[in-house]
Amino acid sequence: MTLLIKLAVSFLLAMGAFWAFLPGSFGLGNFRKKHAGPVNVLAALVWWLLMLSHALVLGPVWIAAAGAWRWLLLPVALQIVFFSVFGRDVSTE
Repeated sequence: MTLLIKLAVSFLLAMGAFWAFLPGSFGLGNFRKKHAGPVNVLAALVWWLLMLSHALVLGPVWIAAAGAWRWLLLPVALQIVFFSVFGRDVSTE
């Protein structure tokens, strides 16, 4: 049962990473067209942290037995922050 849960969580993390990569990169590109300066650097930094968080969370999910669910809050929180602040316009203009 534990293996099935770890596989399901890994699948959800992969789908979250895919969502962050494709629509997130469109949102980042559209944000960078409309804004200039250090805000672009902050948006790119948050996007890279979002992408890296999905990969970094896989370790605690597969290695740690207890308390690994807390690590799942990191990509979820970054998804919410990125897509509510920087990645709102995900059109393919």
